[in-house]
Amino acid sequence: MDEPSSQVDWSAGAVELLTQEREWPALEGRPRRAAVSAFGLSGTNAHVVLEEPLSVGTPEPTAPPNPPSATVPWLVSGRSEEALHAQAARLVEHIESRPELSPAVVAHALATSRSAFEYRAAVVGADREDLLAALKAVGRGRPSPVAAVGTTTSEGDLACLFAGQGSQRLGMGRELYDAFTVFAEAFDAVCAHLDNELRRSLKEIVFGDDEEVLNRTEFTQPALFAFEVALFRLLESWGVRPDVLAGHSVGELAAAYVAGVWSLEDACRLVAARGRLMQALPEGGAMVALQASEEEVLPLLAGREAEAGIAALNGPQSVVISGDEACVSEIAAHFRGLGRRATPLRVSHAFHSPLMEPMLHDFLRVAESLTYHRPQIPVVSDVTGALADPGELCAAGYWVAQVRQPVRFADNVRRLHEQGVTRYLELGADGTLTALARTCLSDDPAAGTGPLFVPALRKDSPEVAALYGALARLHVHGVDVDWSPALGAAPATRAADLPTYAFQHERYWLDHGTAVTAGKTARTAADTADDRFWEAVECEDVDALTQTLGIAPEDIGAVVPALASWRKRQQQETAVESLSYEVVWKPAAVEAAAAPDATDACWLLVLPDALDGPDPAVVAVTAALGGPDRVTTVIATDRAALAGRLRDAAADRPVGGVLAFAGLAGSDTEGLPLGPATVAAVLQAVGDAGVGGRVWVLTCGGVSVGRSD
Repeated sequence: MDEPSSQVDWSAGAVELLTQEREWPALEGRPRRAAVSAFGLSGTNAHVVLEEPLSVGTPEPTAPPNPPSATVPWLVSGRSEEALHAQAARLVEHIESRPELSPAVVAHALATSRSAFEYRAAVVGADREDLLAALKAVGRGRPSPVAAVGTTTSEGDLACLFAGQGSQRLGMGRELYDAFTVFAEAFDAVCAHLDNELRRSLKEIVFGDDEEVLNRTEFTQPALFAFEVALFRLLESWGVRPDVLAGHSVGELAAAYVAGVWSLEDACRLVAARGRLMQALPEGGAMVALQASEEEVLPLLAGREAEAGIAALNGPQSVVISGDEACVSEIAAHFRGLGRRATPLRVSHAFHSPLMEPMLHDFLRVAESLTYHRPQIPVVSDVTGALADPGELCAAGYWVAQVRQPVRFADNVRRLHEQGVTRYLELGADGTLTALARTCLSDDPAAGTGPLFVPALRKDSPEVAALYGALARLHVHGVDVDWSPALGAAPATRAADLPTYAFQHERYWLDHGTAVTAGKTARTAADTADDRFWEAVECEDVDALTQTLGIAPEDIGAVVPALASWRKRQQQETAVESLSYEVVWKPAAVEAAAAPDATDACWLLVLPDALDGPDPAVVAVTAALGGPDRVTTVIATDRAALAGRLRDAAADRPVGGVLAFAGLAGSDTEGLPLGPATVAAVLQAVGDAGVGGRVWVLTCGGVSVGRSD
């Protein structure tokens, strides 16, 4: 179909508008653009975006100044799985043909100049060839260790899980500190308060080389708090906003602070006091991780609550007991005898046990001196394993109980799941909580289905690469990420050119010359000759037609264009007609009615109630059916009355058939036929009366619609 004629005029007008500096000013040196749309009947629309050419000397895209890392993510998306694969393949071809495009420039262009559709993929890497190899795998629908693939079709909330003591490591956050200003500023702000409380430089401890000092509780807990708060602030600046928070032991303090329960100064006072008072307790005690359920452990602790207790419920079959070493060792030996795992933990004190009670009074005094605020983000309680009431978190006594009571992490995860959380992001130096959380919701942690569990960092991976990988997994599963700040400073020049979207085309137009036929027949030599002739006509091949028809070129030259035009119209009309509905009449196959028995069967004639006196047609039909002795006349009225009359008429002998008169041509009753409604009533009345035989309808003056025989 031809384009709308107005399209050319509109485009010309848009070009004119582009030249008017007053109405279309350039924005920050960017080229001016105009969008033009033309709409026709039946969806025959046309759209175009016009852009003025770049001025001479426009620099080519360059890498972003001071990129945070050589590692970058490449993001691809599509409206369907097929479109995603096609887009990835198209991007590979585009980048391979432009070796001047650096990975950083491509990453910025993909993240900031392309829409993010439902089907998504992200490949993360530093080497151009590795990125291309991963992108090729996406295009082929194959897995890659550095590619994340997912969809945004599933709904659910995002929860952040703050790790507890035991997840610390030397140098945690150092790479993030060097790469991202937001992380560095947040980390320094926390350390400024904690340094006053600790009388030491916390940053030197965390980024130093003395692991023994970092593992001292008085430094471990403040270090984890500073690191996790800075990591949260970094992700927050990238648009990652959790719906709910949870933490493991000291991690819950970090969760409560970012939720808004305390000011930074008060939070640092509480964290420093917690670690300091625990460290001041006499050393001793033990903690053991058991492969057992809470129900199996509690009977063994009965009567010994002053010696030991459950410190943490980390999973359906993962319980940590803590307390007096002799008591803990005895219980551990019991489970080893059952063939269960019982793993001692390397700790300086027996946390969350009766041995913590001597420090609770002093800790309460610190907690009571703070100012509390209602949390702005919901927090799941370690103490109850349920969503914490805002007033509960604002009570000093809660934080004292949190030191002594078990950490109900398994209950936390189950409650988050009940609250609609489907994505879990661990904020810690490793993936400890991620591994535990998987076991809380699945009997098969390696199944790979269900909720998404993502650790922000891993101890054996570069931090920036690991964090980008975590963001990529969140992104492909529908979590909003602001990639522009996440990738650092924007390129100084315009974004790199990228391939357009790989549309999955579906044609609605008729192909030229297409005709849908009901079937195919064998072709003959005449068909082939016809094809050659019409091909010559369509091509307007005068020479070939001259030889075929034996007509002089000057005689046929004027006819060929008209003949070709006629041929084209015929093909188009045939194609359209072949797609139209065809209404045809076909004779119904009717089984011959069984002839009534000559001695017993009778016929019932149903006549209009307007009939007054004998009618020639009725007389003729009666004679044809065997005479008055074998024909009983019934007047058509309403259904019930007619059923009674038919029943009475058929009481004495079997019925060979029922004949209803739909019209009597040439009689006084012409124009008063049995209508369709009355004929339907006759059929119903025959069924009601239980009269046997076939029902026939006799009409006159009808028009033939099929065979005349």
